[in-house]
Amino acid sequence: MLKLLIADDEMRVCKLIRYLVDWNSLGIEIIGEAYDGNSAFQIIMEKSPDIVIVDIRMPEQNGLNLIRNVKKEKPETYFIVVSGYSRFEYAQHAIKYGVEDYLLKPLKKKELTEAVEKIIEKYELTRKAEAEKEHLEQFMDYYASRIKEGLLTEYFKKNLEFPDMDPLASVNARYSCRFIPGDFMGIAVKVLVTDCEAESRVFSMALTKVEQILSQDFAGQFSECIISMDQGMIYAAVNAPEITDIQLNRLMNHVQIKVMSWREVFQGIRVYFGLGERMQSVVQLFQSLDQASEAAANYILPEAETVLWYQDSYRVRCTPEMFCHLDIRKDMQRGIELLDYARIKSCIHACQEELLRINGLNAEMVKAAYWKIVEDFFYSLDIKRIGLQREDFKVRAEQLFMLAPSVKGLFEKLGEFMVCCLKQWVEDRKLEERKPILLAKEYMQENFWRSLTLEEVSAYVGFNASYFSNLFKRETSMNFLEYLTTIRIDHARERLMKTDDSVNEIAEAVGYSDVKYFSRIFKRSLGLSPNKFRKMYK
Repeated sequence: MLKLLIADDEMRVCKLIRYLVDWNSLGIEIIGEAYDGNSAFQIIMEKSPDIVIVDIRMPEQNGLNLIRNVKKEKPETYFIVVSGYSRFEYAQHAIKYGVEDYLLKPLKKKELTEAVEKIIEKYELTRKAEAEKEHLEQFMDYYASRIKEGLLTEYFKKNLEFPDMDPLASVNARYSCRFIPGDFMGIAVKVLVTDCEAESRVFSMALTKVEQILSQDFAGQFSECIISMDQGMIYAAVNAPEITDIQLNRLMNHVQIKVMSWREVFQGIRVYFGLGERMQSVVQLFQSLDQASEAAANYILPEAETVLWYQDSYRVRCTPEMFCHLDIRKDMQRGIELLDYARIKSCIHACQEELLRINGLNAEMVKAAYWKIVEDFFYSLDIKRIGLQREDFKVRAEQLFMLAPSVKGLFEKLGEFMVCCLKQWVEDRKLEERKPILLAKEYMQENFWRSLTLEEVSAYVGFNASYFSNLFKRETSMNFLEYLTTIRIDHARERLMKTDDSVNEIAEAVGYSDVKYFSRIFKRSLGLSPNKFRKMYK
């Protein structure tokens, strides 16, 4: 509701205004009355009414002075002047100070209501215009930020091109940036949620939350700051006349404090900052971003600091022989061939230990070691003809690498994942081998009463009789005839207990044309003749 103050030195006039109009139906609340100019000014400063109905003649401060003084402090306040004087200069000054209407006493309900309704209409139009302006500004800010992010998107895609003349002006014009001459720097932020490594949705949410914190804290600290995400890393391209270590440390500490407040939501959340070198041109900014990315990747190393400045040593590469000797790799191939899961994990652990012994170890070396082990794994699978989906494996392996909390954790998870894939392959293979037997059992259950033969059932499932016989015995621990006999005797036993059919009828119904042979088989299986079984259990 809009708030209304009534200011007149005559109390009866204030009461008249209060009860002359149904203010509640207009959506207006009367917050008070004032009988002199100073009191009115104090109430206006404290309670900020939207509308003030004021008399011209009041003690201590007349209405015109009150309007002038209030408009200096609160220009959005609407005034309706009520006066017993029709002098032109009063009205002229009132209009000059921006009053909405000038009414003469005695007040008429219709005139006052119409004056107030005009203010309400104007108020709503003003608020609507302000809302539309705010929405437009928000849209423009959002659109501008998306254009700016396009600069980093092109960087991620390695599609950036710079003109020979004035690249700074060109980048600013093309991507709506505000880069100025000075320091240009790349920052890469690695986020870990150590207790939720396998839950990518948790990680994605934590990543988004940290990006929001960075956007809030970095805003206004640089002449230009563009933040975007790519492949599980947050990147910031920043620029200022000068970027100091003190400024950076203060910002990163502030971000760390805010991130720590989310530890109960994202268990074990940690952030690492990779910092590139300060550059002197916008073209070199992207070299600094490359450096920052390389620096941040080294969070995985033992005893890594929270803030990782780029070092030239990060570009040192290694060969597979430095971390995974030929005998270890051969032993792992042997483990895969024999499906010796303990040996596979032991070999990966040995590679990890060799890697950690390298002087000057960096993230690129860890990455090379990791993917070399994956490559050797698939080489061994091809030799053994183990059919795993490479693309699915690669996607999961990339996810493990991105979420790894440490070198040790990375290789432990890789070993567990490899063994899990092999175990699943073994189970799937067993199921495939078991399918023909299940199909054969189902066929025998449905046709046990007929003169079934091994050749008929093996042909039904698509195998030759000799291979099917061996497979059936291995899977069921019974030969074909033993299993068929078990089915027939089970059905005969059920009919003996539940029906009054003769033994001869039951024998024929379960596939035996010779009742004496049936009785002999039944007694051998259950230790009782059919008739004695019926007497005992029916």
